[in-house]
Amino acid sequence: MFEHIAVALDLSPAADSMLRCLPSLRELGTRRLTLVHVAEVEYPVFGGVAHLDRHRERLASAAASLEEEGFTVNVVAGVGSPAAEILKAAGAVGASMVMVGSRSHSRVREAFVGSVASEVTRRATLPVLVQRIEPQGEDGPPVASCFDRTTEVLVPTDFSQGAERALPLVESLVRAGLRSVTLLHVRGEEAAEGGSFGPAGRDGLEGLAERLREGGAGAVQVVVTTGKVADEILRQAGLHSQTLIVMGTHGRGRAARAVLGSVSREVLREAPGWVLLAPPRA
Repeated sequence: MFEHIAVALDLSPAADSMLRCLPSLRELGTRRLTLVHVAEVEYPVFGGVAHLDRHRERLASAAASLEEEGFTVNVVAGVGSPAAEILKAAGAVGASMVMVGSRSHSRVREAFVGSVASEVTRRATLPVLVQRIEPQGEDGPPVASCFDRTTEVLVPTDFSQGAERALPLVESLVRAGLRSVTLLHVRGEEAAEGGSFGPAGRDGLEGLAERLREGGAGAVQVVVTTGKVADEILRQAGLHSQTLIVMGTHGRGRAARAVLGSVSREVLREAPGWVLLAPPRA
């Protein structure tokens, strides 16, 4: 599942932070990387094309460093609509996943997922791994957290088809060696007066937990809580120093584009670490 990842890079200081963390993807079983840079169409168009040689040189340098780490690496650079071209490149090279970075708009105010990352997550039919990149101090360079074996896997589930799509990704993470998993079910605030969580729901969660334990997870906990769904997901994620949230997106709308839904959008905006999205297939 994670063997070949297409990594979208904008060649900014934030991209340098992403590049420093790519060797940690070996923890997920990644062995092949495709580095993708797409310069947005400029007018005149030759303005974007003129920079491609310089971009390719930077990508080639990054690829050489990653090859020294044991990865097989290839490079794609082009001009066009970034999200569309990133996904096109990922499909062309046979990647099993796309990785993009997101950056905070403000340390104090609301965080956001950059326009390219947001568009990739909406359009993708491959799983998308979103890495949060934060500024360090007042004027320091952007930094990103890297994977290690202590990364907590948080799996919000509402027993929908979207949540079901996320489970193969979780099982792949467990096989790769991430052993600590939390299954989270959040009952909406309107359910607070509806009594305790029913036995069928608990049985469903315990069944999922047992499935993961049988697959090799060393520690699986089940958490049931009530409140605003996105807030509870983010609160649970904040309990650990490093968390990977794995969740499914919604189905497809009339315009044949993935509908993330309000919960997924809010989690992407505010998540402190990694988010892995399982979209519908084409």
